[in-house]
Amino acid sequence: MDGKCESNEVVPSYQAVSALRQVHWVMLTNGRLWRLYSSRVSSSSTNYLEVDLDGVTSDNDARLLYFVSLFSAASLAPKPSGSDLDSIFEGGLKYAQEIKDELSSKVFEGQLFLNLVRAVIAHSPSRVYKEDELEKGKATALRLLYRMLFILYAESRNLLPVNNPNYSSFDRGIRQRLGDFEKLPEGPELWRVLTILFRSIENGDAKAGVPTYDGELFRQDQDLDDLQPKNEYLAPAIRELTEIGGKGIDYQNLGVRHLGSLYEALLEYDVRQAEEDLVVYKDGTLDAAYAADLKAKPKPFVAKGELHLSSRGLARKGTGSYYTPDELVRFLAKNGLHHVLESRRKSFEAHIAELNAKREKDSDLEKVAIDDLLGIKVVDPAMGSGHFLVAAVDHITGWIMDILKEHPEAPLARIIDEDREKVIKEQKEKGIEISTELLSDSIILKRLVTKRCVYGVDINPLAVELAKLSLWLDSFHVDEPDHY
Repeated sequence: MDGKCESNEVVPSYQAVSALRQVHWVMLTNGRLWRLYSSRVSSSSTNYLEVDLDGVTSDNDARLLYFVSLFSAASLAPKPSGSDLDSIFEGGLKYAQEIKDELSSKVFEGQLFLNLVRAVIAHSPSRVYKEDELEKGKATALRLLYRMLFILYAESRNLLPVNNPNYSSFDRGIRQRLGDFEKLPEGPELWRVLTILFRSIENGDAKAGVPTYDGELFRQDQDLDDLQPKNEYLAPAIRELTEIGGKGIDYQNLGVRHLGSLYEALLEYDVRQAEEDLVVYKDGTLDAAYAADLKAKPKPFVAKGELHLSSRGLARKGTGSYYTPDELVRFLAKNGLHHVLESRRKSFEAHIAELNAKREKDSDLEKVAIDDLLGIKVVDPAMGSGHFLVAAVDHITGWIMDILKEHPEAPLARIIDEDREKVIKEQKEKGIEISTELLSDSIILKRLVTKRCVYGVDINPLAVELAKLSLWLDSFHVDEPDHY
Protein backbone atom coordinates (compact mmCIF):
# COMPACT_ATOMS: atom_id res chain seq x y z
CA MET A 1 0.00 0.00 0.00
CA ASP A 2 3.03 2.23 0.34
CA GLY A 3 4.65 1.27 -2.97
CA LYS A 4 3.69 1.27 -6.61
CA CYS A 5 1.41 -1.53 -7.80
CA GLU A 6 2.08 -3.41 -11.02
CA SER A 7 -1.29 -2.44 -12.42
CA ASN A 8 -1.16 1.16 -11.23
CA GLU A 9 1.90 3.35 -10.82
CA VAL A 10 0.18 5.59 -8.27
CA VAL A 11 1.11 4.76 -4.67
CA PRO A 12 -2.17 3.79 -2.93
CA SER A 13 -1.29 5.65 0.29
CA TYR A 14 -0.82 8.84 -1.77
CA GLN A 15 -4.35 8.42 -3.08
CA ALA A 16 -5.68 7.95 0.45
CA VAL A 17 -3.99 11.07 1.82
CA SER A 18 -5.06 13.12 -1.20
CA ALA A 19 -8.70 12.04 -0.76
CA LEU A 20 -8.69 13.54 2.76
CA ARG A 21 -8.98 16.95 1.12
CA GLN A 22 -12.60 16.08 0.31
CA VAL A 23 -13.62 13.71 3.14
CA HIS A 24 -12.85 13.21 6.83
CA TRP A 25 -12.20 9.44 6.72
CA VAL A 26 -10.52 7.17 4.16
CA MET A 27 -10.18 3.37 4.27
CA LEU A 28 -7.36 1.63 2.41
CA THR A 29 -6.76 -2.12 2.14
CA ASN A 30 -4.84 -4.80 0.28
CA GLY A 31 -7.12 -7.49 1.68
CA ARG A 32 -4.98 -8.40 4.67
CA LEU A 33 -4.04 -4.96 6.00
CA TRP A 34 -6.77 -2.40 6.60
CA ARG A 35 -5.93 1.25 7.25
CA LEU A 36 -8.03 4.11 8.47
CA TYR A 37 -6.88 7.64 7.60
CA SER A 38 -8.33 10.80 9.15
CA SER A 39 -8.19 14.43 8.11
CA ARG A 40 -8.29 15.43 11.78
CA VAL A 41 -4.89 14.11 12.81
CA SER A 42 -1.81 16.31 12.80
CA SER A 43 0.01 14.22 10.19
CA SER A 44 -2.34 12.26 7.97
CA SER A 45 0.49 10.98 5.77
CA THR A 46 2.10 8.86 8.50
CA ASN A 47 -0.52 8.85 11.28
CA TYR A 48 -3.12 6.19 10.57
CA LEU A 49 -4.71 3.18 12.25
CA GLU A 50 -3.88 -0.24 10.79
CA VAL A 51 -5.41 -3.67 11.47
CA ASP A 52 -3.72 -6.87 10.26
CA LEU A 53 -6.23 -9.70 9.63
CA ASP A 54 -3.55 -12.27 8.85
CA GLY A 55 -4.20 -15.43 10.88
CA VAL A 56 -7.69 -14.46 12.04
CA THR A 57 -9.63 -17.75 12.11
CA SER A 58 -12.15 -17.30 14.92
CA ASP A 59 -15.17 -15.07 15.39
CA ASN A 60 -13.90 -14.41 18.91
CA ASP A 61 -10.53 -13.06 17.76
CA ALA A 62 -10.13 -9.58 19.29
CA ARG A 63 -8.70 -8.26 16.03
CA LEU A 64 -11.86 -9.23 14.16
CA LEU A 65 -14.09 -7.53 16.71
CA TYR A 66 -11.84 -4.48 16.56
CA PHE A 67 -11.97 -4.54 12.76
CA VAL A 68 -15.76 -4.74 12.58
CA SER A 69 -16.23 -1.89 15.03
CA LEU A 70 -14.03 0.42 12.94
CA PHE A 71 -14.40 -0.62 9.32
CA SER A 72 -18.08 -1.55 9.03
CA ALA A 73 -20.61 0.66 7.28
CA ALA A 74 -22.28 1.27 10.65
CA SER A 75 -19.18 2.98 11.99
CA LEU A 76 -19.55 5.72 9.37
CA ALA A 77 -23.32 6.07 9.58
CA PRO A 78 -24.20 9.71 10.43
CA LYS A 79 -25.76 10.38 13.81
CA PRO A 80 -26.82 13.62 15.55
CA SER A 81 -23.60 13.61 17.58
CA GLY A 82 -21.44 12.37 14.69
CA SER A 83 -20.54 8.88 13.48
CA ASP A 84 -19.18 6.11 15.69
CA LEU A 85 -15.74 6.77 14.22
CA ASP A 86 -16.01 10.41 15.26
CA SER A 87 -16.93 9.34 18.79
CA ILE A 88 -14.02 6.88 18.94
CA PHE A 89 -11.66 9.57 17.70
CA GLU A 90 -12.88 12.02 20.33
CA GLY A 91 -12.39 9.33 22.96
CA GLY A 92 -8.80 8.88 21.79
CA LEU A 93 -8.16 12.60 22.07
CA LYS A 94 -9.62 12.62 25.56
CA TYR A 95 -7.48 9.65 26.61
CA ALA A 96 -4.35 11.29 25.20
CA GLN A 97 -5.11 14.48 27.12
CA GLU A 98 -5.66 12.48 30.31
CA ILE A 99 -2.25 10.83 29.91
CA LYS A 100 -0.61 14.18 29.22
CA ASP A 101 -2.30 15.74 32.27
CA GLU A 102 -1.27 12.77 34.43
CA LEU A 103 2.34 12.98 33.25
CA SER A 104 2.36 16.74 33.82
CA SER A 105 1.07 16.21 37.34
CA LYS A 106 3.75 13.61 38.04
CA VAL A 107 6.47 15.91 36.69
CA PHE A 108 5.45 19.20 38.28
CA GLU A 109 3.55 18.14 41.38
CA GLY A 110 5.12 14.75 42.00
CA GLN A 111 8.68 13.48 42.07
CA LEU A 112 9.15 11.97 38.59
CA PHE A 113 11.50 14.60 37.15
CA LEU A 114 13.14 15.45 40.47
CA ASN A 115 14.00 11.78 40.97
CA LEU A 116 15.74 11.79 37.58
CA VAL A 117 17.72 14.85 38.66
CA ARG A 118 18.58 13.14 41.95
CA ALA A 119 19.71 10.07 40.01
CA VAL A 120 22.07 11.94 37.68
CA ILE A 121 23.65 14.12 40.39
CA ALA A 122 23.83 11.27 42.95
CA HIS A 123 21.84 13.46 45.31
CA SER A 124 22.55 13.66 49.01
CA PRO A 125 20.45 16.04 51.17
CA SER A 126 23.47 16.72 53.36
CA ARG A 127 25.46 18.15 50.46
CA VAL A 128 25.01 21.73 49.27
CA TYR A 129 24.77 21.97 45.47
CA LYS A 130 25.79 25.01 43.47
CA GLU A 131 23.34 26.59 41.05
CA ASP A 132 25.33 25.51 37.98
CA GLU A 133 25.44 21.91 39.27
CA LEU A 134 21.65 21.85 39.54
CA GLU A 135 21.26 23.45 36.11
CA LYS A 136 23.54 20.81 34.59
CA GLY A 137 21.62 18.12 36.47
CA LYS A 138 18.37 19.43 35.01
CA ALA A 139 19.73 19.39 31.45
CA THR A 140 21.09 15.85 31.88
CA ALA A 141 17.82 14.63 33.42
CA LEU A 142 15.90 16.16 30.50
CA ARG A 143 18.02 14.18 28.04
CA LEU A 144 17.43 10.99 30.04
CA LEU A 145 13.69 11.67 30.28
CA TYR A 146 13.35 12.17 26.54
CA ARG A 147 15.41 9.11 25.70
CA MET A 148 12.91 7.06 27.68
CA LEU A 149 9.90 8.91 26.25
CA PHE A 150 11.29 8.32 22.76
CA ILE A 151 11.53 4.56 23.40
CA LEU A 152 8.03 4.38 24.91
CA TYR A 153 6.65 6.39 21.97
CA ALA A 154 8.48 4.26 19.37
CA GLU A 155 7.58 0.92 20.97
CA SER A 156 3.90 1.85 21.16
CA ARG A 157 3.95 2.35 17.37
CA ASN A 158 6.03 -0.78 16.62
CA LEU A 159 8.86 1.39 15.34
CA LEU A 160 11.09 -0.77 17.52
CA PRO A 161 10.92 -4.63 17.30
CA VAL A 162 8.84 -5.27 20.42
CA ASN A 163 7.83 -8.73 19.13
CA ASN A 164 11.42 -9.88 18.66
CA PRO A 165 12.32 -12.17 21.61
CA ASN A 166 15.92 -10.90 21.50
CA TYR A 167 14.81 -7.30 21.97
CA SER A 168 14.53 -6.23 25.60
CA SER A 169 11.56 -3.90 25.42
CA PHE A 170 10.89 -1.24 28.01
CA ASP A 171 7.94 -3.23 29.31
CA ARG A 172 9.59 -6.67 29.49
CA GLY A 173 13.12 -5.62 30.31
CA ILE A 174 12.43 -2.76 32.70
CA ARG A 175 8.85 -2.09 33.88
CA GLN A 176 8.07 -5.70 34.82
CA ARG A 177 11.35 -5.92 36.76
CA LEU A 178 11.04 -2.66 38.72
CA GLY A 179 10.15 -4.54 41.91
CA ASP A 180 13.48 -6.38 41.78
CA PHE A 181 15.42 -3.17 41.17
CA GLU A 182 13.65 -1.39 44.02
CA LYS A 183 14.89 -4.09 46.42
CA LEU A 184 18.47 -3.03 45.59
CA PRO A 185 18.33 0.77 46.09
CA GLU A 186 22.11 1.28 46.15
CA GLY A 187 22.80 -0.71 42.99
CA PRO A 188 23.12 0.48 39.35
CA GLU A 189 21.45 -2.60 37.82
CA LEU A 190 18.54 -0.66 36.30
CA TRP A 191 20.93 1.82 34.69
CA ARG A 192 22.90 -1.03 33.12
CA VAL A 193 19.74 -2.39 31.49
CA LEU A 194 18.86 1.09 30.23
CA THR A 195 22.35 1.59 28.86
CA ILE A 196 22.15 -1.63 26.81
CA LEU A 197 18.85 -0.43 25.35
CA PHE A 198 20.25 3.03 24.57
CA ARG A 199 23.33 1.61 22.82
CA SER A 200 21.31 -0.87 20.76
CA ILE A 201 19.16 1.99 19.47
CA GLU A 202 22.16 4.20 18.74
CA ASN A 203 24.28 1.54 17.02
CA GLY A 204 21.72 -1.03 15.90
CA ASP A 205 21.45 -4.64 17.00
CA ALA A 206 21.20 -7.28 14.27
CA LYS A 207 20.23 -10.10 16.65
CA ALA A 208 17.39 -8.10 18.16
CA GLY A 209 16.34 -6.64 14.81
CA VAL A 210 17.03 -3.04 15.88
CA PRO A 211 18.11 -0.82 12.96
CA THR A 212 20.46 2.12 13.50
CA TYR A 213 18.55 5.22 14.56
CA ASP A 214 21.27 7.79 14.13
CA GLY A 215 19.84 10.76 15.99
CA GLU A 216 21.31 13.32 18.35
CA LEU A 217 19.30 12.10 21.34
CA PHE A 218 21.14 8.77 21.74
CA ARG A 219 24.63 9.85 20.82
CA GLN A 220 27.23 9.30 23.53
CA ASP A 221 27.07 12.09 26.11
CA GLN A 222 29.63 11.83 28.88
CA ASP A 223 27.49 13.97 31.20
CA LEU A 224 24.90 11.19 31.10
CA ASP A 225 26.41 7.98 29.76
CA ASP A 226 29.43 7.95 32.08
CA LEU A 227 27.19 8.01 35.15
CA GLN A 228 26.11 5.12 37.39
CA PRO A 229 22.71 6.28 38.76
CA LYS A 230 21.31 4.29 41.66
CA ASN A 231 18.12 2.28 41.56
CA GLU A 232 16.98 4.30 44.58
CA TYR A 233 15.93 7.26 42.44
CA LEU A 234 15.80 5.78 38.95
CA ALA A 235 13.31 2.99 39.68
CA PRO A 236 10.54 5.17 41.19
CA ALA A 237 10.95 7.71 38.37
CA ILE A 238 10.48 5.00 35.73
CA ARG A 239 7.50 3.54 37.59
CA GLU A 240 5.87 6.97 37.50
CA LEU A 241 6.72 7.30 33.80
CA THR A 242 5.30 3.92 32.78
CA GLU A 243 2.36 3.30 35.11
CA ILE A 244 -0.92 4.85 36.20
CA GLY A 245 -2.64 3.07 39.05
CA GLY A 246 -0.36 0.04 38.65
CA LYS A 247 -1.23 -0.41 34.97
CA GLY A 248 1.03 0.34 32.01
CA ILE A 249 0.58 3.61 30.12
CA ASP A 250 -0.25 3.35 26.42
CA TYR A 251 1.84 6.02 24.68
CA GLN A 252 0.32 5.27 21.29
CA ASN A 253 -2.24 8.04 21.63
CA LEU A 254 0.33 10.68 22.53
CA GLY A 255 1.66 12.81 19.69
CA VAL A 256 4.91 14.69 19.22
CA ARG A 257 3.15 17.88 20.30
CA HIS A 258 2.17 16.35 23.64
CA LEU A 259 5.80 15.48 24.34
CA GLY A 260 6.86 18.92 23.16
CA SER A 261 4.46 20.79 25.41
CA LEU A 262 5.77 18.86 28.44
CA TYR A 263 9.33 19.83 27.53
CA GLU A 264 8.35 23.47 26.98
CA ALA A 265 6.70 23.58 30.37
CA LEU A 266 9.87 22.25 32.02
CA LEU A 267 11.82 25.12 30.48
CA GLU A 268 9.87 27.45 32.78
CA TYR A 269 11.31 25.84 35.89
CA ASP A 270 14.65 25.70 37.66
CA VAL A 271 15.76 22.96 40.02
CA ARG A 272 16.48 24.37 43.48
CA GLN A 273 17.75 22.95 46.77
CA ALA A 274 15.86 23.95 49.89
CA GLU A 275 18.09 25.90 52.31
CA GLU A 276 15.46 25.32 55.00
CA ASP A 277 12.18 23.45 55.36
CA LEU A 278 9.78 24.86 52.77
CA VAL A 279 6.22 24.61 51.56
CA VAL A 280 5.87 25.18 47.80
CA TYR A 281 2.92 27.49 47.19
CA LYS A 282 1.83 28.25 43.61
CA ASP A 283 4.92 29.83 42.02
CA GLY A 284 6.75 30.55 45.27
CA THR A 285 7.81 29.01 48.57
CA LEU A 286 6.97 29.60 52.22
CA ASP A 287 9.12 28.99 55.29
CA ALA A 288 7.87 25.76 56.85
CA ALA A 289 9.56 26.18 60.24
CA TYR A 290 6.13 26.13 61.85
CA ALA A 291 5.66 22.54 60.65
CA ALA A 292 8.94 21.16 61.96
CA ASP A 293 7.29 19.34 64.86
CA LEU A 294 4.20 18.19 62.96
CA LYS A 295 3.94 14.48 62.14
CA ALA A 296 1.72 15.18 59.14
CA LYS A 297 3.65 17.68 57.04
CA PRO A 298 1.79 20.18 54.85
CA LYS A 299 1.82 19.43 51.14
CA PRO A 300 3.91 19.97 49.15
CA PHE A 301 6.50 20.00 51.93
CA VAL A 302 10.21 20.19 51.02
CA ALA A 303 12.70 19.26 53.70
CA LYS A 304 15.98 21.13 54.06
CA GLY A 305 18.53 19.85 51.55
CA GLU A 306 15.90 18.31 49.26
CA LEU A 307 15.21 19.42 45.69
CA HIS A 308 12.18 21.21 44.32
CA LEU A 309 11.07 22.89 41.10
CA SER A 310 10.95 26.67 41.14
CA SER A 311 9.02 28.60 38.51
CA ARG A 312 10.92 31.25 36.60
CA GLY A 313 7.78 33.38 36.50
CA LEU A 314 8.24 35.75 33.55
CA ALA A 315 11.28 33.92 32.22
CA ARG A 316 9.54 32.84 29.02
CA LYS A 317 8.34 36.38 28.41
CA GLY A 318 11.85 37.68 28.97
CA THR A 319 13.32 35.24 26.44
CA GLY A 320 10.54 35.74 23.90
CA SER A 321 9.13 32.22 24.45
CA TYR A 322 5.38 31.71 24.13
CA TYR A 323 2.92 28.88 23.63
CA THR A 324 0.89 28.70 20.41
CA PRO A 325 -2.31 26.59 20.43
CA ASP A 326 -2.19 23.55 18.14
CA GLU A 327 -5.23 24.64 16.11
CA LEU A 328 -3.59 27.98 15.37
CA VAL A 329 -0.30 26.31 14.42
CA ARG A 330 -2.02 24.15 11.81
CA PHE A 331 -4.01 27.13 10.53
CA LEU A 332 -0.84 29.21 10.13
CA ALA A 333 1.01 26.41 8.35
CA LYS A 334 -1.82 25.77 5.90
CA ASN A 335 -2.67 29.37 5.08
CA GLY A 336 0.83 30.77 5.32
CA LEU A 337 2.11 28.27 2.75
CA HIS A 338 -0.90 28.29 0.43
CA HIS A 339 0.25 30.86 -2.15
CA VAL A 340 3.84 29.60 -2.19
CA LEU A 341 2.72 26.01 -2.76
CA GLU A 342 0.27 26.95 -5.50
CA SER A 343 2.99 28.89 -7.32
CA ARG A 344 5.38 25.96 -7.06
CA ARG A 345 2.71 23.53 -8.23
CA LYS A 346 2.27 25.53 -11.44
CA SER A 347 6.03 25.67 -11.96
CA PHE A 348 6.33 21.91 -11.37
CA GLU A 349 3.52 21.07 -13.79
CA ALA A 350 5.15 23.20 -16.51
CA HIS A 351 8.52 21.50 -15.98
CA ILE A 352 7.05 17.98 -15.83
CA ALA A 353 5.16 18.63 -19.07
CA GLU A 354 8.41 19.76 -20.66
CA LEU A 355 10.16 16.62 -19.38
CA ASN A 356 7.43 14.34 -20.73
CA ALA A 357 7.70 16.01 -24.14
CA LYS A 358 11.40 15.26 -24.39
CA ARG A 359 12.57 12.03 -26.00
CA GLU A 360 15.83 11.91 -24.10
CA LYS A 361 16.57 12.20 -20.40
CA ASP A 362 17.32 15.74 -19.20
CA SER A 363 19.09 15.54 -15.82
CA ASP A 364 19.19 19.30 -15.35
CA LEU A 365 15.45 19.68 -15.94
CA GLU A 366 14.79 16.75 -13.58
CA LYS A 367 16.70 18.57 -10.83
CA VAL A 368 14.58 21.67 -11.47
CA ALA A 369 11.37 19.62 -11.18
CA ILE A 370 12.60 18.10 -7.90
CA ASP A 371 13.50 21.56 -6.60
CA ASP A 372 9.99 22.77 -7.42
CA LEU A 373 8.77 20.40 -4.71
CA LEU A 374 11.66 20.29 -2.24
CA GLY A 375 13.14 23.77 -2.75
CA ILE A 376 10.67 25.42 -0.36
CA LYS A 377 12.35 27.17 2.57
CA VAL A 378 10.32 27.66 5.75
CA VAL A 379 11.97 29.50 8.66
CA ASP A 380 10.68 29.91 12.21
CA PRO A 381 12.87 32.55 13.95
CA ALA A 382 11.49 31.67 17.42
CA MET A 383 10.71 27.99 17.03
CA GLY A 384 10.38 26.92 20.67
CA SER A 385 9.70 23.18 20.64
CA GLY A 386 9.25 23.16 16.86
CA HIS A 387 5.45 22.94 16.73
CA PHE A 388 5.14 25.20 13.68
CA LEU A 389 7.98 23.45 11.83
CA VAL A 390 6.41 20.03 12.48
CA ALA A 391 3.08 21.34 11.16
CA ALA A 392 4.85 22.80 8.11
CA VAL A 393 6.54 19.47 7.38
CA ASP A 394 3.21 17.65 7.68
CA HIS A 395 1.46 20.10 5.35
CA ILE A 396 4.21 20.16 2.71
CA THR A 397 4.45 16.34 2.76
CA GLY A 398 0.70 16.02 2.16
CA TRP A 399 0.93 18.60 -0.64
CA ILE A 400 3.72 16.68 -2.41
CA MET A 401 1.86 13.37 -2.03
CA ASP A 402 -1.15 14.98 -3.70
CA ILE A 403 1.04 16.04 -6.63
CA LEU A 404 2.78 12.66 -6.93
CA LYS A 405 -0.63 11.01 -7.05
CA GLU A 406 -1.27 12.94 -10.26
CA HIS A 407 2.30 12.59 -11.56
CA PRO A 408 3.72 9.21 -10.46
CA GLU A 409 6.39 9.52 -13.15
CA ALA A 410 7.94 12.56 -11.44
CA PRO A 411 11.73 12.38 -10.81
CA LEU A 412 11.14 12.75 -7.06
CA ALA A 413 9.41 9.34 -7.02
CA ARG A 414 12.65 7.81 -8.27
CA ILE A 415 14.64 9.61 -5.56
CA ILE A 416 12.35 8.09 -2.93
CA ASP A 417 12.89 4.60 -4.34
CA GLU A 418 16.67 5.11 -4.46
CA ASP A 419 16.74 6.37 -0.88
CA ARG A 420 14.83 3.30 0.32
CA GLU A 421 17.16 0.90 -1.52
CA LYS A 422 20.19 2.69 -0.10
CA VAL A 423 18.98 2.31 3.50
CA ILE A 424 18.00 -1.34 3.00
CA LYS A 425 21.44 -2.10 1.53
CA GLU A 426 23.35 -0.30 4.29
CA GLN A 427 21.36 -2.02 7.05
CA LYS A 428 21.67 -5.41 5.35
CA GLU A 429 25.45 -5.02 5.36
CA LYS A 430 25.15 -4.69 9.15
CA GLY A 431 23.11 -7.90 9.30
CA ILE A 432 19.81 -6.10 9.95
CA GLU A 433 16.64 -6.80 7.98
CA ILE A 434 14.44 -3.69 7.76
CA SER A 435 10.67 -3.87 7.79
CA THR A 436 9.28 -2.13 4.72
CA GLU A 437 6.75 -0.45 7.01
CA LEU A 438 9.63 1.63 8.42
CA LEU A 439 10.61 2.71 4.90
CA SER A 440 7.30 3.59 3.30
CA ASP A 441 7.20 6.28 0.62
CA SER A 442 5.40 8.64 2.99
CA ILE A 443 8.03 8.26 5.75
CA ILE A 444 10.95 8.75 3.35
CA LEU A 445 9.24 11.72 1.73
CA LYS A 446 8.58 13.35 5.08
CA ARG A 447 12.24 12.89 5.99
CA LEU A 448 13.31 14.57 2.74
CA VAL A 449 10.99 17.49 3.48
CA THR A 450 12.35 17.77 7.02
CA LYS A 451 15.97 17.80 5.87
CA ARG A 452 15.53 20.22 2.96
CA CYS A 453 12.60 22.52 3.66
CA VAL A 454 12.51 23.68 7.30
CA TYR A 455 14.84 25.79 9.42
CA GLY A 456 14.54 27.23 12.90
CA VAL A 457 16.23 29.41 15.49
CA ASP A 458 15.62 29.89 19.21
CA ILE A 459 17.41 31.82 21.93
CA ASN A 460 17.01 28.88 24.32
CA PRO A 461 19.45 26.00 23.55
CA LEU A 462 17.20 23.45 25.28
CA ALA A 463 14.35 24.49 22.99
CA VAL A 464 16.62 23.86 19.98
CA GLU A 465 17.28 20.33 21.23
CA LEU A 466 13.57 19.74 21.67
CA ALA A 467 12.76 21.03 18.17
CA LYS A 468 15.30 18.62 16.68
CA LEU A 469 13.77 15.79 18.69
CA SER A 470 10.23 16.74 17.64
CA LEU A 471 11.18 16.82 13.96
CA TRP A 472 13.04 13.51 14.25
CA LEU A 473 10.14 11.77 15.93
CA ASP A 474 7.64 13.16 13.43
CA SER A 475 9.75 11.96 10.49
CA PHE A 476 11.01 8.80 12.19
CA HIS A 477 13.55 7.20 9.86
CA VAL A 478 16.31 4.65 10.29
CA ASP A 479 19.98 5.39 9.66
CA GLU A 480 19.49 9.06 8.82
CA PRO A 481 21.57 11.61 10.77
CA ASP A 482 19.50 14.62 11.77
CA HIS A 483 21.38 17.48 10.14
CA TYR A 484 19.15 20.29 11.36
